[in-house]
Amino acid sequence: MAEGSTQGVVNLVITLLGGTTGLAALGVLFRGYMSGTITQEKEMREDLRTEVGRLRDVQDQQATEIRALRRDVQQLTTVNLHLITSRADARALVNALERDLGRASTVWPPDPTGGP
Repeated sequence: MAEGSTQGVVNLVITLLGGTTGLAALGVLFRGYMSGTITQEKEMREDLRTEVGRLRDVQDQQATEIRALRRDVQQLTTVNLHLITSRADARALVNALERDLGRASTVWPPDPTGGP
């Protein structure tokens, strides 16, 4: 009999604890609803959702600008390489013409290294 009454007491304690926990959870929810924190949380989530959307738009805009800048850099690099090659070819032609005419070859200044 002692086992049955012990088991009954354990079941009673578990039931009371479960009920108390459920009531405590309902109390917290009700208190949050009455104090307005649930509404504030909804507003905060909406504000955060709006901010995340705005930041994604900014990120997309910046990615578009970066792609355009990369295209510009590639185009300028291609033009620069063409100009360097054309200059070297022109110098070689001028030097060949000077040799054909029996003149001294022009000494070209060194190429610019960059910078202002």
